[in-house]
Amino acid sequence: MDIKSIITNFYLKYITWGTTSRKIRRYLNKRGKKVKKGPERDKSKRVKVAALQLRARLYKDPFDFIEKMNQMIGTAVENGAEFVVCPEHNLMQLSGILPGFADGKNVDIDTMLQNNDIDLTLEDVLILLGNVIKDISRSVFSELARYYGTYIMTGSGLIPGVDNKLYNISYLFDPDGTLIGEQTKNHLLPLEADWGVKPGNKINVFSTDFGKVAIPICMDATYFETFRIAWQKGAHLVTIPIANPDPDYNYWTAMRGIWARVQETPVFGIKSALVGDFLGFRLTGQAGIYAPLELTPDKTGVIAEADTWDSEEIVMAELDFKSLEEFEPELDTNKNFWERYFPGVYYTI
Repeated sequence: MDIKSIITNFYLKYITWGTTSRKIRRYLNKRGKKVKKGPERDKSKRVKVAALQLRARLYKDPFDFIEKMNQMIGTAVENGAEFVVCPEHNLMQLSGILPGFADGKNVDIDTMLQNNDIDLTLEDVLILLGNVIKDISRSVFSELARYYGTYIMTGSGLIPGVDNKLYNISYLFDPDGTLIGEQTKNHLLPLEADWGVKPGNKINVFSTDFGKVAIPICMDATYFETFRIAWQKGAHLVTIPIANPDPDYNYWTAMRGIWARVQETPVFGIKSALVGDFLGFRLTGQAGIYAPLELTPDKTGVIAEADTWDSEEIVMAELDFKSLEEFEPELDTNKNFWERYFPGVYYTI
């Protein structure tokens, strides 16, 4: 039997069996934070949100990952969070379940494959891992969302699609633990393409108690069309999870993404960040919560932001959707023009 069959048929299936929804639920009932919730309120007007800035780690034991998510999400909910946003590649921290990987957090994946004498291509390994990461993470975040009664955007991972090709995918769960939907990253880094990752081709929008939400990923925020399309589809909140492989962090360079997009399009924005040494990369970034300039008291467009770019933090703020609704008519827009010309332009491109 070859190494691929051994990993697929025995080890990874065993790991998946050990992390069923029932076992995760039992774990949370013992270890979850006992959060006292206040009275129900009208989330259509105001909602408290949390952006997680997580220090990257490779977890050998999925329950160590579950405990980390439990602590971070539980703390956010203790402080009133009704929507928690996790970073890009958050789910890839589960890659440590593959033998030898958890010991190489500062080593790139190709080197780890060689060091552990695993005779598989990088794409093979990512697809094998991705199927298991998908099963584990969807069970984990479904149970966390249900236990804490909160919306959770899971952050992303490299997950095989129905065509068995690799995509960078994030998930959104509601307070009942129901999977509302998923989003594929549309704009890839060259490095991701080298790994065999394929781009998506659409922006999805999901209905919640506080309105419609879009959950594009990292580089998707580099292009203004991402937010404009989400807004045209009814979104008033857009999340951007990041895992930025830039050891020389520059605040102003980082502002080219979500902050600029929020100023161009009348939406609130939430950025979550994975930071630290991970799979041979130094990840940097600042989690934050953003609004149009006119809706922030100091006219900066920043509601709340992490104090650091390389440490673990939880950034929280309350979003006032009524003020956003009142602000929209002030904008100079021409939707008839867009509807007439943009579909043809984008189709041609």
